[in-house]
Amino acid sequence: MKPSDVVKHYLDAYSRHDIDAIMKHLAEDCCVIVCNGDEENEVTKGSANMKQSYLNDWKQPNNKVHVASELVESIRSDGVGVKVTLQTEAAKKELDVTYVIRESDELMVKHIIHSIKDWN
Repeated sequence: MKPSDVVKHYLDAYSRHDIDAIMKHLAEDCCVIVCNGDEENEVTKGSANMKQSYLNDWKQPNNKVHVASELVESIRSDGVGVKVTLQTEAAKKELDVTYVIRESDELMVKHIIHSIKDWN
């Protein structure tokens, strides 16, 4: 499966609130990193912690994501990056995210959030 297809399946599972399908795409050591200028802060580490974060997100029943840009793949030292802009339905946020897919097993190892802003 192409890395961009992995991301599409993951985002579809997120919008369906399908935790089992999401977990199939995450490496055990997957992490979420939030960028603030040149600084990167790891805010969540491990698939078990990410699972709890998803379950908390879904306490809002309309919490779905919409792809607002083309998915762009790039080769990185830690895998293949898939950059995309997402819009969240419930929180009305727009996120620029790079999902890093490890090529050997097609699992996500990083979610790098470059920016978060409000949208109407």
